[in-house]
Amino acid sequence: FIFHQTKRKMVKMISMMMVMICAVAVVDAALSISNTLGSHMVLQRAPYLPLIYGTADPAASIKVSFNSQAYAATVDSNGSWNVTLAPTPAGGPFNIDVTSSSGETASLEDVLFGDVWLCGGQSNMQFTVIQAYNASVEVANANNYPNIRLFSVGQGTQSTTPLTQLSTIDLPWSVSSNITVGAAAWSHFSAVCWFFGKDLYDRDNTVPIGLISSNWGGTYIEQWSSTAALAVCNSAPIPGITSSGLYNAMIVPFLKTSILGAIWYQGESNSIAPNPANYDCQQQAMINDWRAGWGYDFAFIITQLAPWVDVTHSLIVAQIRELQMGALKLPKVGLATAIDLGDVSSPDGNIHPRNKQEVGRRLSLVADSIVYERSDTWLGPIYKSWATAMDESTAVVNVTFFIGGNIGPLQVTETTCPDGVDSKCCSNFQFLFSDGTWWPASTAKLIAEDTVQMTVSDVLKGESVIGVAYAYSIWPLVTIYSATTGLPAYPFII
Repeated sequence: FIFHQTKRKMVKMISMMMVMICAVAVVDAALSISNTLGSHMVLQRAPYLPLIYGTADPAASIKVSFNSQAYAATVDSNGSWNVTLAPTPAGGPFNIDVTSSSGETASLEDVLFGDVWLCGGQSNMQFTVIQAYNASVEVANANNYPNIRLFSVGQGTQSTTPLTQLSTIDLPWSVSSNITVGAAAWSHFSAVCWFFGKDLYDRDNTVPIGLISSNWGGTYIEQWSSTAALAVCNSAPIPGITSSGLYNAMIVPFLKTSILGAIWYQGESNSIAPNPANYDCQQQAMINDWRAGWGYDFAFIITQLAPWVDVTHSLIVAQIRELQMGALKLPKVGLATAIDLGDVSSPDGNIHPRNKQEVGRRLSLVADSIVYERSDTWLGPIYKSWATAMDESTAVVNVTFFIGGNIGPLQVTETTCPDGVDSKCCSNFQFLFSDGTWWPASTAKLIAEDTVQMTVSDVLKGESVIGVAYAYSIWPLVTIYSATTGLPAYPFII
């Protein structure tokens, strides 16, 4: 009797548990809007067609009301639905109301239409405003930008398979303020992302800006690339990391969100990867693959790595900077260099320079040119050619730069290797001689608006210059600038 009573109780408990599980299943199937969206967000303005999407019971039909228009959708067998809104010019705020045929409702409030940018990469993109120069003033100033809206993905999830929802969110869509911009270090908000967006808004405050910060310190490009992109370059797995793990968890959930473009600050980790020479292929493959995932060629703007001194004193970081420029072969790809923004005394390590204001400004200059077509002042001087002559034991080398468009004439400055950096890590111009040795040059002298001249003395008889490099070192000594734009010449090795 006791056994049967106990058995009946167990059956009753199991039945109650099944009811609870079923109830959870019903809740899971309830109407919801994707967690990549939210009140206070910015949707991409016309001519783009923004999507509102989410989940609901597969048996339900969905109605979306926006701007005095109604849109209908059906829920697929996986419980997903999406609605394409009409192209909407910059402005707002709007409310977007969603209703299911079962009577459930959801809404997005205070939605603006403007330009949406994704900010990706590793720790120099994660580096927050509170860590940057002049942090207290910058944080307080954020209260003056209510039409810049922020979203920050949390760093808690990697996945071996593509996810449809974000598993971790650090900051849901929010209005810019001293609170949302000035949270704790390494939390929110990304300094490069913020200064980039703020500079864009300062140039045209009629267009709201939406900024999505999705980055993770110490990560490799392999983690941000899909398996298809990695296959293009025959990328081998890196021990201890999940290839495609961050792409699946932190990029794929946004593929339905229309964006105007992406800014990218990454590559430091790949300087210590097993095959850094593969970076050019990997970066181009990732860009092409992201664009395929979104379905259009959005703008992609790269940050060329700033100086830092690692424990190995490896020149591979100079190679990564060179390889980063390979993506400029792709359409609507730009590059902002940070090679003159080293910060040897940064409290967060010299790999993390604090002058993120200038990084953001330079990235915004690129956007102004390749996206908004408001100006064409994003380029510094670009290597064009070199010529050499021998004068007894002295080599004379002239290097000519392309200064067309708005680059303007060259400006030559002086700089030295900073205290705390081994002089072996610093270089300006160097010349490769026929005996295979590299020699540093004298200070560059401007001999024409596009040409600088250097000399190397005490050259052995019979030797000649067969190659030239500029700022190709761990800690570049940058001395060549555009007198018009104030931007530095890009490093090169020939």
